[in-house]
Amino acid sequence: MQTEVLKSEINTTTKFILSHIGFRSTSLYNRLSHHLRLRCAFTTINEKKPLIGSAGRCISITTACADPILALVSTECGYPANFLESALPRNFTIWCDPGCVTFRYKEYEPIRHLVIEKGATSRGSTPTNSRRGSIETMQRKASTIQVC
Repeated sequence: MQTEVLKSEINTTTKFILSHIGFRSTSLYNRLSHHLRLRCAFTTINEKKPLIGSAGRCISITTACADPILALVSTECGYPANFLESALPRNFTIWCDPGCVTFRYKEYEPIRHLVIEKGATSRGSTPTNSRRGSIETMQRKASTIQVC
C-alpha cells in the first residue's frame, strides 16, 4: 500500500506544518496525518517518475485560497476553520513525495528540502550553503516536535 511507502514522509510533513502553531496537539497531529494518508492513498506513485501526481500529495495556501484539508482538520479538532491556515504563511506549499519532503514559503522562492533520502527524486535544487543553516534549523525543528 502506498501510504506505507509514504509513512515517514507524511509524519515529517505533519510535524513541520504543526511546528508553525507554537504548541503541541495530539488531536491536530492525528487528524492531519490521517487526512494526508487518505489523500496520498488516492494518488498514483510512478516508480520511474515519482514526482508525477505530486499535486495530489501537496498542501498549498495561496493568496486566493487555502487547501481544504487545513479547514477540515481545524474544525474536526474544535478550532476555527482558519486556525491552521492562519498559522502558515501565505503562498506556502509543501509536497510529500516518496523519499522526499519539500516546501517553499513563497511562490517564486527556491524549493527547500526537509527530507531527501538517498536515491530519491526531488524537485528543485539542493540547498545552497547560504541557506544551509536555516534549512538545518527547520529540519531539526520538524524532527524534534513530539506528539503528547
